[in-house]
Amino acid sequence: MSEVQTVMKLEFLPNEILMECFKYLNALDIFRSFDQLNYRFSKLIRNISLYLNCQYTCKSTFDQFCMKMLSNPDIKIQIRSLHLSNKGKCAVIQTFLSYFSLYEFFHLRSVTLTGVRQNNVEKLESMLPLMPELLHFHFIDSETTIDKLVSALLMSKLRTLSVSTLNASLIPMHQISITKLTISLCSLHKLVEILKCLPMLIYLDVKCVPNERCGWLNNKINFIDHYNINLKQLVMTELDYTFDDLVMFLKRTPNLKSLTISADDNIDMINGYRWEYLITSSLPYLDIFKFKFACSHGNKNNNILDKFEKFQSDFWQEQHHWYTECKLETDSALIYTIPYISNVYVLTPYTTRYYNRSINNTNIFDNVSNLILYQEAITLKGSYHFSNATSLTLENKLCFDDVDDQFLKTEHIHFLKMIVKLSNLKHLTISSTCEIESLLVLLQLLRQTSQLSSITIQPYRLRSFFNDDELRKYLNKMIKILDIYMYPYDSFNSSGEIEQFCKILSNIEQLTCYINQKDHLVFLLKHLSKLSVMRIFLPTLDNRDCFTRWLKDEARKLKLTLHIDFENKFEKTLCIWIDKTIR
Repeated sequence: MSEVQTVMKLEFLPNEILMECFKYLNALDIFRSFDQLNYRFSKLIRNISLYLNCQYTCKSTFDQFCMKMLSNPDIKIQIRSLHLSNKGKCAVIQTFLSYFSLYEFFHLRSVTLTGVRQNNVEKLESMLPLMPELLHFHFIDSETTIDKLVSALLMSKLRTLSVSTLNASLIPMHQISITKLTISLCSLHKLVEILKCLPMLIYLDVKCVPNERCGWLNNKINFIDHYNINLKQLVMTELDYTFDDLVMFLKRTPNLKSLTISADDNIDMINGYRWEYLITSSLPYLDIFKFKFACSHGNKNNNILDKFEKFQSDFWQEQHHWYTECKLETDSALIYTIPYISNVYVLTPYTTRYYNRSINNTNIFDNVSNLILYQEAITLKGSYHFSNATSLTLENKLCFDDVDDQFLKTEHIHFLKMIVKLSNLKHLTISSTCEIESLLVLLQLLRQTSQLSSITIQPYRLRSFFNDDELRKYLNKMIKILDIYMYPYDSFNSSGEIEQFCKILSNIEQLTCYINQKDHLVFLLKHLSKLSVMRIFLPTLDNRDCFTRWLKDEARKLKLTLHIDFENKFEKTLCIWIDKTIR
């Protein structure tokens, strides 16, 4: 009855509201859910803008939607945004480009390609110049040289560009359309050359800024008298330069309003007085300043705390409301603005946190999605709460001064719930060092994680779970993604063991493992009916071509179609994308 009422309420909504709701949905989900519902919805979804994201879709859903677009060409005209990904799958981009040319999508404004490979480049080069409405292009985790692609894009009216690397020589003179640029890797002196060619740049994000330390540079940045007056927002991560080098760069961005910087093992950056002088003298419009500075300190804790104190003056707290915290470990320190800017946080039993108790600390770690927690730290008294963490890694320092404290126990679950919102967790990693008192403790933990669907664990520990009926039921019902890769150990010791594995984990959709025997691979393909992606390390692999032919022959006997790809030309790791449409 409730389901009927829900449908009725949805149908009562006017078209304008439904169209607003559809903006938040993937085109794949829209057509799968509403295309055959009734005439009204079928007509409605053919008159809206669509956002197509094939990043996480299974092969059958991907192929079905491609077939639908081939039989209904007008759908292509609706698509405004497209995301294709080879990551974790095989030849998604190549398959899509074999069906369609990108310029057929007349109103396509944003394209994101993850893991572009060499065999994709030639087709893309011929398509990109024919896409007049394209405004945003993102290359993520590209595995090949894409200079020609970037060069073609920079000749267009593109506004937003994301690339792994970028050479200033590729940028045409008077390139004034690019306003947002993201680069995965770029040294500071190359960045200077790029900025000279992009005078209208407003936003710049550099994921890693390594110091190349070339001899001819003499470790100094050669700046000319060039100022980027339009740059308003700057993000630099993994910065590996001295404070003096950074000052030379920032003095040429006088209109910055937002600055975010992350630097590891760089005590030179931790100087509140110098930052205050730089901001006052050269960055008068800076309103948002976020940073995370890490360094090694040995036993000089007092010196670190003195440096931390310099960020507590009226300039920081009263004038700008920039509040900072300090995290001390045994041999390292971290000083950061709040909220904490990184999505990863490591909490150990040696963590000491210094923070301002007079301000609201409840949302400090809202950006953290990946928490690495040493189990000895679970009962630490402190204000730690990671409400948005979706991935939890349980580690152990293996301190044998008190062996009894090395085990995760029932009473620890209560403290763990205070640190992490367990109902938000989607992935759990149990490291080889983590010790659990009993299977009952693990079961109590898993009962709290209603969204958990992915586990990374050692094979021997997973096998111990098979001895508990309730744990087996939980694993079979909830776990869709499993990583039991542990080099150089075979994930399965015998045929009987792999048979038990397939019975207990029959709903696995993605599997990463280490296999010594090729027959075990065929057994997995035969008995895991929901499997769509496998990542396998096969040490016995010698001839890739012979192996690929053999595996495809075996798959045909099972009435399967496999797409096989090797991660690179040296590794014996392969990714298999399983076409389930003919199962």
